[in-house]
Amino acid sequence: MKPFKQTNINPPVFFSAAALILLLVGLAAFAPGFTQQLFSDTQTWILSHVSWFYILTVAIILLSTFFLAISRYGDIKLGPVDILAHPKEGDSYGAKQGRPPV
Repeated sequence: MKPFKQTNINPPVFFSAAALILLLVGLAAFAPGFTQQLFSDTQTWILSHVSWFYILTVAIILLSTFFLAISRYGDIKLGPVDILAHPKEGDSYGAKQGRPPV
């Protein structure tokens, strides 16, 4: 059995997010009609009050992606240079197969 590997999680963020997700899943499981109405009302409020912000956010993300794709910044390496040529010894079979050929 492998020894437990210590992770770098932020407990307040992790546990509050986990609690919110469990609350929403539990609410949807035990009161589907109420949850459907709640989500429908929330979506209606968002579309009527802050739809401009949603459209602006999507436009900024698309324009940023397009800019990075066509500019010289799209060539910046986001990891080790030789990660594709020299896989780690402990990599699983799936991790090795997921890499494109060099």
